[in-house]
Amino acid sequence: MNNHAGRKMLKVAAVLGFIGPMLVLGSDLVNIFGGYKFAWSIGLFWGFAMLIPAVVGLTYVVTKNDSRVGLVAGCFAFFGLVAGAGMQALFRVHAVLEEQGNMDAVMQLRQTFKLIASTQMIGLTWPIGLMLFAIASRKAWPGSYLVPALFVVAAVSFPVGRVFFIDAAVVLSGVVFVILFPMIAVRLLEEARTD
Repeated sequence: MNNHAGRKMLKVAAVLGFIGPMLVLGSDLVNIFGGYKFAWSIGLFWGFAMLIPAVVGLTYVVTKNDSRVGLVAGCFAFFGLVAGAGMQALFRVHAVLEEQGNMDAVMQLRQTFKLIASTQMIGLTWPIGLMLFAIASRKAWPGSYLVPALFVVAAVSFPVGRVFFIDAAVVLSGVVFVILFPMIAVRLLEEARTD
């Protein structure tokens, strides 16, 4: 990436890599401890959206060594984040219906397979991408087991927390993102200076 625009993109990706995970974790804490589901879905939308440029930047870093796994990881993670951001509209509908006391409609939506399959299930590509990044990051961070280990913990805890409604796993994945993505952001800033 030898051009000014590319360096700017890496810098933007780095900044959003700092902010996005904090929004995700903060939104989850607001929901878990405050029950503010509508606000939670807005925060998650923006958090996931901000992670997209960070994942694009990360994909660039891990594919510099001709890593096909890194490219596949980036595609899965990108698609999963887009799905995650998109499904927040459904969760806002759930929140409004719950506020109005219309739990029958909420339960009907939660039990409609085609709705779940077309919104929530496709979000599983995000943890798959994270697991693949765990493999690809070994070459990008040589000698470091921390970055790949964090990817593995995030890849497991994220779906466990959200699919099985385990708050501790949700918080764990958020904390891991808050640790992991700033490390990635620092690397993106280094790449922006050297490329």
